[in-house]
Amino acid sequence: MIDIQHPIQLSIAHEQRFQSAQQQCCEVSVPLPQSLVFNPEQLSLVVSKDDDGITKTIDAICHIIDYWPDNSIKWFKLTYQYCHQPRLYLNITKLQTDTSDAATNTLIDATNISDVIDVTDNYSYKGGANTLTLSVANNRLEILDDNNQAILSLDAKALKMTDSTGQPVAADFSQATVTQQTNLINHNSSAVTLVINGVFSETLVQFQLTVDWLVPFDLIKCQLQIHNSNRAIHQGGKWDLGDKGSFNFKALSIDLHTAKKSPKEHNTLTDVQNNQSYIGENIVCEQFSSGGVNWQSPVHVNHNNTLDINKNGYSLNIELQDTLHKDPKEITGLRCQPVLSLKNNLSITLNKFWQNFPKSLTVKDNIVSLGLFPATHYLYELQGGEKKTHSFWMSLDSSNNDLTTSQNINRGTVAWDWISQCHLYPFIEKEKAKENATLGSLQTITDLGIENTSGFIAKREKLDEYGWRHFGELYADHETAGYKGEDIFVSHYNNQYDPIYGFLRQYLTTGNTKWFELADDLATHVKDIDIYHTSLDKNEYNGGLFWHTDHYLQAFTSTHRSYSKHQASNVYQDHAGGGGPGGQHCYTTGLYLHYCLTGNQSSKDAVLTLSNWITHIYEGSNTCLELLLAFKNRHVAGNKNHFTGQYPLDRGIANYVNALLDSFELTQQPDYLTQVQNILTNTIHPNEDLTLRGLQDVEGTWFYTVLLQALCRYLQVKESRQEFDQHFYYCRDCLLNFADWMLIHEYPYLEKPDILEYPNDTWTAQDLRKAHVLAAANYYSPDKKTNI
Repeated sequence: MIDIQHPIQLSIAHEQRFQSAQQQCCEVSVPLPQSLVFNPEQLSLVVSKDDDGITKTIDAICHIIDYWPDNSIKWFKLTYQYCHQPRLYLNITKLQTDTSDAATNTLIDATNISDVIDVTDNYSYKGGANTLTLSVANNRLEILDDNNQAILSLDAKALKMTDSTGQPVAADFSQATVTQQTNLINHNSSAVTLVINGVFSETLVQFQLTVDWLVPFDLIKCQLQIHNSNRAIHQGGKWDLGDKGSFNFKALSIDLHTAKKSPKEHNTLTDVQNNQSYIGENIVCEQFSSGGVNWQSPVHVNHNNTLDINKNGYSLNIELQDTLHKDPKEITGLRCQPVLSLKNNLSITLNKFWQNFPKSLTVKDNIVSLGLFPATHYLYELQGGEKKTHSFWMSLDSSNNDLTTSQNINRGTVAWDWISQCHLYPFIEKEKAKENATLGSLQTITDLGIENTSGFIAKREKLDEYGWRHFGELYADHETAGYKGEDIFVSHYNNQYDPIYGFLRQYLTTGNTKWFELADDLATHVKDIDIYHTSLDKNEYNGGLFWHTDHYLQAFTSTHRSYSKHQASNVYQDHAGGGGPGGQHCYTTGLYLHYCLTGNQSSKDAVLTLSNWITHIYEGSNTCLELLLAFKNRHVAGNKNHFTGQYPLDRGIANYVNALLDSFELTQQPDYLTQVQNILTNTIHPNEDLTLRGLQDVEGTWFYTVLLQALCRYLQVKESRQEFDQHFYYCRDCLLNFADWMLIHEYPYLEKPDILEYPNDTWTAQDLRKAHVLAAANYYSPDKKTNI
């Protein structure tokens, strides 16, 4: 039974200003405390006008993302349309039944509607007056009106790829899945997600087309991802462009056939970037480069270490087919974000158009062509194991939707006070009030990251970190310290130390959506470019995360793959000068949180992929050759000793633990947690003599604090499940043992710069780990120590 008399009312704020009177597509991700909500029927989204207090329930598509151990909802996402006038609330009604009954009786209803359905042949979904149809066998997808006439159609032939010789490459649908989502206004299905997988014939290039139809809003969000499933050859441990495992091609576009009926006289193109609108019959919009000051940055070099880009900005050609305007009109500029409104009331836009250059958007007659990789004077190179995802929006009724704001969906936020009540991060939240009172200046420092002149966006401009391969990445400009050259020094982060997580934590605590945008762009880049998506290479490389650009060296032609043949050797102590993905560089928690906030399946898949990869790094596959090699390397620092079971005390094991914990949170499969307990038990001991660890050797052991942070995360997970068992107390006592040693022996690293190879500011960042560990030790200590 649901208590509708006394609902919890949660305010949803929108920081981003609404720029028109039209309804805009919005999203909000909401966490819930354990045991509060078991069924979406307990949720509703309402608007309330200040003047009369009248409330109205509105359409809201609900995507349940994550569950608590008792099967109550932990995270969910709402998609809705909203304008700026009313106030927006989420109503949460309480169950008056026993929660154990709710878990067993209502969860089935809550999840049935979002089950994944395999499509082997034909599928249709009726939404309002329109119907979506798919024929896998005929390679065809359509949306039909109530007269069974096609409003929009796309088939495999519309995916037009041209290979390096100029020959067309045929596409073929191979399989599809469907997921439906419920609408909180009536608790019936009113949204469908269709995922079509396919291949480009006679290549190792695969594609995935995702179509999200938000029926109540007449909106469709699409993604096309291409994937070179081949391996790279990486001769000598170098990962340069020009590798034999790459796929070179000339162009890739999508042709959308739209309805021929035309209630309007002309097509309209609105350039959101420059706030300009143009009308015409045939329109061609092309973005050649970033349009930035450093548009010819060496970040864009090809396999010959030279630049192909020779034109800055964009061009827009508009043709009016009437007696007064026979000649086409050409407009040029630096950056363009086109939204195309067709005569037949459809509208289309490619997300982050100029940022992901080169791009094109063309309309001729009733065909709209999306140039994802438009034909140019040079070839594109998709490296082995590399992906690229392109997103675009379509509105079936442009008069009712404002696609000019669709580049960044207007995200709602909930207050940190509510998030802290959900106990997602136990000891951090309980200390939040104290932090706000005493350390407010730290937020001022952190907010410099989104400041216009020196923040991450400004750094992006400095390197011109744009283009289809680079956009979203962070410029590792700290590596330029001491560089004497006048040219641009190219170096990439590759999510080192998990800025995705850092950005999303800032978004949750401050409500500032600039942090979310940074995280979302970076997560998209990392999932496509920085992870090695192949099963054809060494097991210790397959599915791994590439290292950041090698320290103190430029990327040259290695793109985001660390090691280039153009880099110098013996640059620093123990310089490897080549290699591949390694367990010391594996960061999953940001991707896990990104999944919780977006429901993006690729983020969940990325976490599980990285978890599987790092497991293989340390556990191997127990083949005879691997066991022989393990015996030979049993005393090598950084390796697990497969004969004693002992793991090294380093950041690689910390990454391993975090990846397993993230996988456990995503799946609730107990094997992940069991493995974490096995690792920690065979890494440290609560009664060990820490003087034998040689922790005074800072260069060789500084990362012990990274492992302790992972141990703290394990304690949080156990606490959230109220599992205070022998494993919990074993790890707690290990933490306290280390904390006691730290109180006596630790100090800020830069107080002793002479013992450091490179005494730079990054050591200060590592000091913050000590503060985290000591704060956690104080929290978990049975006798609080005021001197911690």
